[in-house]
Amino acid sequence: MRHLGTPGQRWHPERDEGARMSAGPADEARRDDHRRQARPGRRGDAPTHQRSERQGRGPEHRVLQDSPQDAPRVVGASRLSDDERAQITRTLLLRAAATGDETERRACLDAVVEVNMRVAEAVARRYSNRGVALEDLRQVAYLALVRAVRTFEPSREVDLLSFAVPSMTGEIRRHFRDHSWTIRPPRRVQETCTRLVRAGGERDRLDDAGLATLAAQVDAEVDTVREALTARHLFTPPSLDRVVGEQVREPASDDDGLERAETRALLDRVLRQVSLTERRVLDLRFGQQLSQQAIADRLGMTQVQVSRTLQRVLLQLRSAIGDVAAA
Repeated sequence: MRHLGTPGQRWHPERDEGARMSAGPADEARRDDHRRQARPGRRGDAPTHQRSERQGRGPEHRVLQDSPQDAPRVVGASRLSDDERAQITRTLLLRAAATGDETERRACLDAVVEVNMRVAEAVARRYSNRGVALEDLRQVAYLALVRAVRTFEPSREVDLLSFAVPSMTGEIRRHFRDHSWTIRPPRRVQETCTRLVRAGGERDRLDDAGLATLAAQVDAEVDTVREALTARHLFTPPSLDRVVGEQVREPASDDDGLERAETRALLDRVLRQVSLTERRVLDLRFGQQLSQQAIADRLGMTQVQVSRTLQRVLLQLRSAIGDVAAA
């Protein structure tokens, strides 16, 4: 058997090619171990028996690690593809159903939740910018995911998400219905409000023809649409403590009151030509002093859309006020 050298010496195979060629399997194994010990921490340096055990494993072994209690924990779930997520989810659910250890079963279900949390976040983001904080929507989606994982039957030959996503969507919608209204109108009115938002507000007119058209568009009665248009402002009503003007404390004379009454009557006439959405934009911009970006976030619009709406409405109002004053 060839001597590999004294401690501290490095083995150079080119110095003794004949000795290397004559070495047997045992010598080759010892040389492999010697090289691994000389370069600790490098990838691929695991012992031969560990490498053989890893062969044939699925993607779950890239993100799942077993603790000393044989309970799985998730590492790097955000890097999984959809197919890998589905495969790991099914493996964990089957393992949870097969084990008789309650601790291991709970650990497997917790791992399933962690693997699918990014899906819950995606569902929550669908409903952002609708008057409810995104973090609240995430929490609702997470809780719905936990309940779905606990009640899902792994014997079904379907992906968990076919059951979990509708559950999360339903919980978020119920959260909007039950917790987001300052004054809760009837359920039929709430549902009509939701359909009105989806249909858009550019045609929300107060005249009978506009109401009839809008009612046909959202498949509701005219009276229900009229209630829903009024109830939309109950979602985030203005505060009673809001200051309505900069000169509230100044004493008002009779002439000021008469002038304000005339101005109010004039505005009432011209504002009838403006849609409810446009009127809402005017109130948020000039009544509540919100920025264009804040208005866009509240109404589900872009800042550019808000800016164009303000320009169009102000031009329309100036023209209408001039016509009324001339008459």
